[in-house]
Amino acid sequence: MSTDGTVAADLPVTATKPAPAHIRDGIVTRTAHDENPPRVEYELTSLGRTLFAPIEATCDWARQHLSELLEAREAYEGRFVDSARRSSRQP
Repeated sequence: MSTDGTVAADLPVTATKPAPAHIRDGIVTRTAHDENPPRVEYELTSLGRTLFAPIEATCDWARQHLSELLEAREAYEGRFVDSARRSSRQP
């Protein structure tokens, strides 16, 4: 995604700016254009595009287990709230 808000057609956008580690590790390239206003483009490399399949698999897994994930989240948050209530009642 460019800082001017345009998106390359073949680049799905998950964030407006990648982490520096993604650039360092060769997953994303950064191109700064000498323009006014300044413009920077980020693009997935061929290595970065290899992440599509595992990310898609993770999304599929999350969709298949969404109800279980939500139940676990509610149970966890309920324990936190219950614990906070108990500790606030103690003298």
